[in-house]
Amino acid sequence: MQKFITALVVFLLAGLVPAPMGCSAGFDPIDTTATTETGDQGGTTPTDVIHLALATGEAYLCTQGVGGSYSHSSACTYDSVDLDSPNTHDVDVYVPCSGVAHVHHDASPSGFGIHVNIDRGDGTYCLVAHLADVFVSDGADVSQGQYLGFEGTTGASTGDHVHQALMAGDASQMAQYGTTLPVAFYARDVTAGGDFEAIPAEEFICGMTDGHYYESGLVPAQWVPDGTLLKYPGASEIFVVDADELFWIEDEEVFDSFGFEMSEVVAMSEITYYECLGEANHLIDWTTEYRGLIDENAVTWIAFEKADDPGRYRLPIQAYEDADAVEAVLDSWGIPGAYGMNQQESAELLEYPIGNGYALLRDGTLVSEQGSSDTYVIHEGLALPIDSWDTLVLMGMIEKRVHAVPEGTLEQMVLDVGSCSAGIGCITREVVTGCGAGLDLSLLDTDPDWGGIGDDDDTSDDDTGDDDDSDPGDDDDTSDDDDDDTAGDPWMLLEIYAGLTGSPADYIWLQGELLDENGLTAGGGFWWASLGIEYTANSIEWSAYVQSDWTFRYSVEFERYSVVAWSCSTPFPPGTYNMDLTATVDGSPVMIDLIDNYLGGCELLVEVP
Repeated sequence: MQKFITALVVFLLAGLVPAPMGCSAGFDPIDTTATTETGDQGGTTPTDVIHLALATGEAYLCTQGVGGSYSHSSACTYDSVDLDSPNTHDVDVYVPCSGVAHVHHDASPSGFGIHVNIDRGDGTYCLVAHLADVFVSDGADVSQGQYLGFEGTTGASTGDHVHQALMAGDASQMAQYGTTLPVAFYARDVTAGGDFEAIPAEEFICGMTDGHYYESGLVPAQWVPDGTLLKYPGASEIFVVDADELFWIEDEEVFDSFGFEMSEVVAMSEITYYECLGEANHLIDWTTEYRGLIDENAVTWIAFEKADDPGRYRLPIQAYEDADAVEAVLDSWGIPGAYGMNQQESAELLEYPIGNGYALLRDGTLVSEQGSSDTYVIHEGLALPIDSWDTLVLMGMIEKRVHAVPEGTLEQMVLDVGSCSAGIGCITREVVTGCGAGLDLSLLDTDPDWGGIGDDDDTSDDDTGDDDDSDPGDDDDTSDDDDDDTAGDPWMLLEIYAGLTGSPADYIWLQGELLDENGLTAGGGFWWASLGIEYTANSIEWSAYVQSDWTFRYSVEFERYSVVAWSCSTPFPPGTYNMDLTATVDGSPVMIDLIDNYLGGCELLVEVP
């Protein structure tokens, strides 16, 4: 995206520049004749190049540069630049150099306000000042391009702007105790039509009416793996990433039902929201339930969904020699432990249909094998290695919990494991800043043949099953129990699709009821209910486990061009289909009949063979 501001705009002085600011006592005004390295033409040649703390793609007016008469005449401000930012809304700022962040809340009217000193470990630090808010912790490692905070106008400032400098001194002290150093910024002069290069701060052309616009060359963090919880600072909504898309979690009750924890939520920038993952068009507005249980053969299972949910199912956890591995899988799903067979609830959960495969570590989980320094993140059921601590920091995940699993068990807890040394499924800085580009999963096994039916997705029930009726628990060391209540149950996967061609609908709403062979809900069906809604979409999908001779009666409502319509319409016979409609049972197409809804309208009926 290139949104360059090329027109010269004149603003009021009070809205653009910082108020005059002095340094701490003991510092004299800077000696403007001093140099660190002198070129053939004289003057100062900076040896350090850092980034502007703004994302590439936008251009900002430089209102005050090196030695600016308004407030850049002291030792702590001389070699600084001020870039104007809008007073009407917050602008995201990013870490301009890697190091350790020291967050300062300077309440002095003559200070830098809320500012961050990033200690580079060599007696210098990068300063970003006058911020409105900061999203990293004091003393935390930070990585170049990491989401840092909002620009603002705190401290000695009368209008929103970004103040930057390279400083010498103690980063743990406030910046007025430091001394600015000559520095160059990797940027381009948009007004002059220049290319990206290291531009010395003293060469920035700054001013209220004759300043130039500059674009930062900083490419910020954008991508995060599936299962990551995200929140835009200042907003109440929390999202979870699934299939590289954002799903909005409706409220706290829904959030808690999925076993999520607030400590796992990562701050999300506008670039991640608008440009990488896209605006959230999916709403999770239902509550669910994940529970652990142990059967009479000492096999541990996870039961997914509520007892009255037609999509309920259960998956076994592999029989590990070390019980800590079982606990790690349960813990990744937010399940505190498993129920013993002496509890009534456990017996009820064993009535759930058996899904396909094993319960694996949940997407978004950070994991490391005991005795190893390698850290992985679970993405699409795969354990993807993170190539360095710097990349983990860049994603804003250093405060997330890393689950330690017993040595040698990780391969059994995921679909497959990536390798950075082989260049397979390795998460690098380039992947994170490139919105996932370069993440090679092609050589990883994402679809093992488990046998059975079901899925292990934590936000939707849209995975197709197979017609292998073997018990996925047969691969463990426990013996088969012919008296298992669920053995031989003819559960099949019913999948429903309704789609539109052309422009997306404002919403698509699926409603229906599922009845057993006796026309009742006792076998696991339900009476007429809302089954899902998609906004700004062309299609909707739904699935449930069913048995032979069950019936599914349903209707799909949608609105487009301010007109509400339905999936079919009268008169009968024969009725008219108004959408692209398909239904399958274990992958095989089945008939969708048009029926009278007894109110003069049209509904759809699927009879399970």
